[in-house]
Amino acid sequence: SQIATFRKSFYVSRVEQSDVFVRIEGMLKFLLWCLLLFLCWPLALLALVVYPIVWLFLLPFRILGIAVEGALALVWAIVTLPARLLRAI
Repeated sequence: SQIATFRKSFYVSRVEQSDVFVRIEGMLKFLLWCLLLFLCWPLALLALVVYPIVWLFLLPFRILGIAVEGALALVWAIVTLPARLLRAI
């Protein structure tokens, strides 16, 4: 039970950290884009046009990654099922 408590607290702290990092990362990207706009505005406008196209191109790979992660989680759950059943006894 101590390990389960540690895992839960670790997960919560990771989620909170992730939220903070996402905010900082977004702000940093915007500030870098503003700097690029100031230094070379045609390149900054090109980045605005190209970024959604690249995002759409990479979307199938993200979906594939989610599917593979789910399949591996299922395999892990099946492999560890006997140990979890023995621990519950």
